[in-house]
Amino acid sequence: MSKPMRVTSSPAIAGLVVIGSLIACTGAALSLEQTGAELEGIYRLQTHTRNDAGCELEGESVLDGEAAGYLALFTNEAMGEQYVQATACANADDCREKATLSRAMGTYWAAFEIVFSEADVDGLLGDEVSTGSASMSADDPCYGTVAEHRLEAVEGAIRIEQRATVIDEFPKDGRFCTTDAARAAAREAACSRLVVITAVREADLGLGASR
Repeated sequence: MSKPMRVTSSPAIAGLVVIGSLIACTGAALSLEQTGAELEGIYRLQTHTRNDAGCELEGESVLDGEAAGYLALFTNEAMGEQYVQATACANADDCREKATLSRAMGTYWAAFEIVFSEADVDGLLGDEVSTGSASMSADDPCYGTVAEHRLEAVEGAIRIEQRATVIDEFPKDGRFCTTDAARAAAREAACSRLVVITAVREADLGLGASR
């Protein structure tokens, strides 16, 4: 999520992680828990761009003057579901504090937060869906956003891509705006926004296992 948010918990949302050299050596992807343990750490942002006009090209930098010059990457768990989480932070101490608070289901502010929760031989791929409507009336259409997240990691560096599709209108399922309907509508629409973050590993978090 690219805009500031107030975070009280971290839902497990599918995303994508590629562990280049590890996959090359083993011929198979590590489990999500293994992947998180391998990648866990404090990363310094090198670039952070945003294009609100589409997804064909990277947009302008939003890194200069940004309070979040780092991110913490770590494993987490909610309601029995394990995932890998990337949370924006200002420095190493702030990264450790936010990661600790997140695992304790505490409250904190983050410029962006992305979680990844599914692993296969190619990495992880998933989406985050938000929906809404003017009322509960079946006559009022839905609107929403479907965002896909991807994280690739090679030799201490990571690249995160977010591709979001904004849907101005799609039909309700009865009186409800469902995530399945939003995903279906997004497949027929053009990608609206591209966010790209690159970062290099600087230090360990030192948190230990999430459970």
